[in-house]
Amino acid sequence: MTVRHGVQPRIEVEYYGPGRLWNLVFGLENSWKAELGLPKAQDDTPADVLIDDDPIAADAHEQESGLADDKQRGRLEARKVAELLVTGGQTEDAPVAYLLDSLRGALGLARRWGTAPTESDAARIERIRQVLQLGKTGLKYTREGTSEELRRDLKDHASGFLAPLIKTLNVWWTSPLLSDGITLIDLPGLGVVGDPRPEVTRKYIRERARVVVLVVDNRGVTEPVARGTCRPFCRD
Repeated sequence: MTVRHGVQPRIEVEYYGPGRLWNLVFGLENSWKAELGLPKAQDDTPADVLIDDDPIAADAHEQESGLADDKQRGRLEARKVAELLVTGGQTEDAPVAYLLDSLRGALGLARRWGTAPTESDAARIERIRQVLQLGKTGLKYTREGTSEELRRDLKDHASGFLAPLIKTLNVWWTSPLLSDGITLIDLPGLGVVGDPRPEVTRKYIRERARVVVLVVDNRGVTEPVARGTCRPFCRD
């Protein structure tokens, strides 16, 4: 996400295609079935779902590796992402079957687990369906308006239910802080399995960043983060 000064508040969004969401559905369904002791789902990926330029489309079908804690953490994160997409929050109240059906509906597929969406979730599912179509065709979503008009839309994209589907988000804002040419860039993470295209982060840090704010979890700076972020920046 890039935020820079603009005379008129505007957002411009590029989305991932449906392959990224299908990966989430496929992986979440298999982990859920494993917990229930059921056979894994067959990879019946619809051909038209994966016809896009999603660079992460192959990741969900890789074999699981690493420590048991890391696997469990990955499952929980996948469920949280699914719940954010469908319900707009992460309360952990929505059944996995409901989340799977809702995401399948967003992909234009049949609801397999016999659930029906609530009215509010149905509106989000329809919006996700529209977003996936934009991602598949490579078209961008743009909107201009006052800061108040764009605030809700910006929240949905930056931290709300659309956030997992964002490839790039460009924001122009009438902030005096940015009027001298400062540009704020929120980059993909490093050192966490599944982070999208960490080379993007490395490239920005090596070639463009003047100041870096590094956010880490309670385990501190991991070796991959140190290699990919701290060392190149400090060396330059």
